[in-house]
Amino acid sequence: MGRSRIDGVKGAFNNIQHSSIVNYLDNSHCPKNISTVFRNLLLNTKIILNSSEGPAIRDQRMGFPQVSCSDPSLWNLVANEILQEIWPENTTIRAFADDFVIVSHAPTKIKIENQIHAAIEKFTY
Repeated sequence: MGRSRIDGVKGAFNNIQHSSIVNYLDNSHCPKNISTVFRNLLLNTKIILNSSEGPAIRDQRMGFPQVSCSDPSLWNLVANEILQEIWPENTTIRAFADDFVIVSHAPTKIKIENQIHAAIEKFTY
């Protein structure tokens, strides 16, 4: 009898690096005008934090508010790239809202842990 395991990568879109999306757009067949709009949106976003010493302005390098009008388009780019990856044996991935679920099956606990670990590593490149 084999073992099955499901691991989730929650809030995946909240943690995506803006530079990853820009790189994907640069290497895709996305029309230049659309690519430029998203590049400007992604690379020129600032966060303003009010502190006792006054406002602090920082670049936003990852994540997006889920009410953003660009959210669905950017999520589709990210999800499409991840879903096209080659996954470890007996391992699949599913996308739900802004989450990914990794499903794996193996005859031993060690093997399933190795498969899941290899799948999760794909999210860190």
